[in-house]
Amino acid sequence: MEPNNQDFSVSEDQQALLEMASELRRLANSAFREARKGQSLPCLSNLVAMKPLHSMLISRLASRFDADREDADAVLDEVESDRSQPGYL
Repeated sequence: MEPNNQDFSVSEDQQALLEMASELRRLANSAFREARKGQSLPCLSNLVAMKPLHSMLISRLASRFDADREDADAVLDEVESDRSQPGYL
């Protein structure tokens, strides 16, 4: 039984990533089962279906990484500007 990916403690973006990852896993498991049975065409069909999903996941995660890096850079810039200004002791 597939676990329910609906978790209300995550953002909609995170939920979409989880659902895409779950579908990617389902396709990989199906490809494995079909390969084990010697069913080349169904196996190939699952593998081909994985490519666009794989690309979407990479794109979403890469944009998240860029956003996280920009946030980190902004925090570092703020820390650096605080160091250059005299503070109170």
